Amino acid sequence: MEADPGPAQTNNKPIILIDPACVTPYAHNIQMLAAFREFFLKNEVAVDGVFVAGPSDYSTVLQAVFPFVYSPFFYPERPRLFHRAQRWLVNSLSGNYLLRLVRHGFIYPWMHQVCIALVHKALKKVVREESGADLFFPGADFYSLIALQRLIAQGALDNRLVVVRMLNVWENTGYCFRQAKVRIDTIKSLAAAKRCRVVFQTEVWAYARLLSKGIGRSVGISVIPSQLQRFAVDPGLERALEEHCQKYSISVGIFGRPRPDNGRELVSELIAAVNKKCDMRVAFVVQGPLEQTSGTNAALPNEAPENVIVLDQSLTDSQYYTAFDAVDVVLLPYDPVAYQMRGSGVYFDAICRSKPVLARRGTAFGADAAEFGFGFIFASAEEAAGILLKLAPADRDDKLLTSAKHAASEYVSKVNHDLLATFARPWHGSVDSSAQFSREDH
Repeated sequence: MEADPGPAQTNNKPIILIDPACVTPYAHNIQMLAAFREFFLKNEVAVDGVFVAGPSDYSTVLQAVFPFVYSPFFYPERPRLFHRAQRWLVNSLSGNYLLRLVRHGFIYPWMHQVCIALVHKALKKVVREESGADLFFPGADFYSLIALQRLIAQGALDNRLVVVRMLNVWENTGYCFRQAKVRIDTIKSLAAAKRCRVVFQTEVWAYARLLSKGIGRSVGISVIPSQLQRFAVDPGLERALEEHCQKYSISVGIFGRPRPDNGRELVSELIAAVNKKCDMRVAFVVQGPLEQTSGTNAALPNEAPENVIVLDQSLTDSQYYTAFDAVDVVLLPYDPVAYQMRGSGVYFDAICRSKPVLARRGTAFGADAAEFGFGFIFASAEEAAGILLKLAPADRDDKLLTSAKHAASEYVSKVNHDLLATFARPWHGSVDSSAQFSREDH
């Protein structure tokens, strides 16, 4: 990323935040919109509107025809009977050649066209009502990209700036038979737009490099500025965690849903290895069960070692951030295959609160953390234990932790500065001009 001294002129255009239209509003995209909206407003940027999952007359239809699947590991929570019926139907269609032919030959193409038409019409309405405003997609989905391509071709976005944030999740899911080719062609078409300026961003450098190579132009980085979201501290939880963590040299937090792609099957192994190597000098705060389980017999708090506090899976925002602020390091045992080209909400919560991260080798955010100095990477439970042993010396010499916290703060500040510079807006934060933050390949 090239250091940007800032724009020569200030752009006074308002910004429209565009939510992924074909994604049911789960926590990730709603929190993303709120965080970016607060970020722009704090920096005196007018936000004209937030377009959430399509206008009301389209959102129900879109969600009905497009049940978004976040990843191969995760399915939206639904009634058990409905879930079983859906799985039976999917398996039946997959196993029967004739039904598969009907699905791919008729049903999916029809749904594909329905999504294109609805999203295009909805975006066109928003663009027409907010004439002249710049557009920002905090996380673009497959059909928003296609609709955006059509709007540009129709001249509806002439002389506007469109910033498209690609997460390597939502833009990969659609009903199109040749989905990958359509996605690649659409992105290339957007990059070549002449009548408006389209800027691409990602969450991690690995995906930025991949996109940059594919479209032949620079791709930047932006993070979810979640440090601006303030919630009241939970006094009872804060007191309990403080009493627990002060008994140990260092405290480690493990947060998020206990999904297999989040590496929850490794948590007990990691804790056991750390306890053996670090002689119980490390405190753990874990959200949800220690293990990923398919039934209800998850690991209970009273089954955990004495240096581990297991919190409920369902935490309020106040409880979540109270627990987050109580720990020194955030452990991200996420699957390297699932996260080799994408970020994580917990990762952004960590670095935006200047918390060093300990991530598995092979994850994109782990590589970024190690490169820019705000985290550490491990390949095995034993290696993770060795890193924590270095971070938790008996004499509480926390220079390594302090350096990592400073690096996280500088990274987020620089990225936030660059995001505002993209929109030609002044940055109201501070960036250490001596910080080494550049990528020659971008």
